[in-house]
Amino acid sequence: MKKDRIQITKHHFVSDQIHEPLKLAFVSDLHCYPNQLIMSVIHVIEPAAVLVGGDFVQSQDQIDSGMSFLSQAAKFWPVFCSSGKEHGFHDKLIHQIESTGAVFLRNQHISFRNIHLGGMNTIPLIGKTQEEKVKWIEVNKAWLENFSMLQGYKLLLCHHPEYYDMFIKNYDVDLILSGHAHGGQIRFFNHGLWAPGQGWFPKYSSGLYDERLLVGRGLGNVYRIPRINNRPEILEIHLMPSEDI
Repeated sequence: MKKDRIQITKHHFVSDQIHEPLKLAFVSDLHCYPNQLIMSVIHVIEPAAVLVGGDFVQSQDQIDSGMSFLSQAAKFWPVFCSSGKEHGFHDKLIHQIESTGAVFLRNQHISFRNIHLGGMNTIPLIGKTQEEKVKWIEVNKAWLENFSMLQGYKLLLCHHPEYYDMFIKNYDVDLILSGHAHGGQIRFFNHGLWAPGQGWFPKYSSGLYDERLLVGRGLGNVYRIPRINNRPEILEIHLMPSEDI
């Protein structure tokens, strides 16, 4: 099957908390998209690190492609990833992810090149009981509050953009990278038609919102609704010190 050519979308962010220019590549929602195509685009970007925003594994019984991508990427760059649907998988898969050389951030953060990289342990809330939702939100709020109190530039990987309004926007985080929405599947007049977790005419489907929530369209597709006017996308992110402007 011929795949659409991947679009590289560049974004620049300036802050006095950034001490040196830093270029990052952000990929999400791989869903068995051909690894050789993804790798070729990342090599063009030449990032200092690769950030993977969840759903790099298709399902519990279709993990090889995602593991292969992490292993290939980790040979060339530091790779940091957070969970999408991977949250609900068995511990064996978690060990496989970590064995690729990638750093798997589950309500954890790591310092890299003078910035703080955090990964939220996100889950889909659809189908959960109210008690389960409240418990999960409270756990993440507690971790996010600690993360937001760190001194310096804070970049958060959070697979689900709908969580931004739910609680993330209340915390001091400089940049949030999300996927999950698949660009809204069908795009017209720069708006998406439908996204999981948001439904029809999603608020957050692609691009920059509130100057700090950046939603990538991702690469693959697992829905009956096709991707139309919605090319696969990898984000090229430039973090720049204020004095460089």
